Amino acid sequence: MSDPVGDLQKRFRESSILATAPTDHGLLQKARERMGHVSDKAVMDEYNRLILEKYNPSFLSRLLSWFR
Repeated sequence: MSDPVGDLQKRFRESSILATAPTDHGLLQKARERMGHVSDKAVMDEYNRLILEKYNPSFLSRLLSWFR
């Protein structure tokens, strides 16, 4: 069974990341190349996924741990 509080915190963290992330034209172009033939919504969903992947704090902590 999923934790409703944890799910809410995850959604809030993701929306916070998406709201504060600068526009990354390279990632937007990559999303258009991957999903451009489907729909604009699919492009934006893919772009949001790429932004979350790039700016996710757990991803950054794993990346920084490589350099220690």
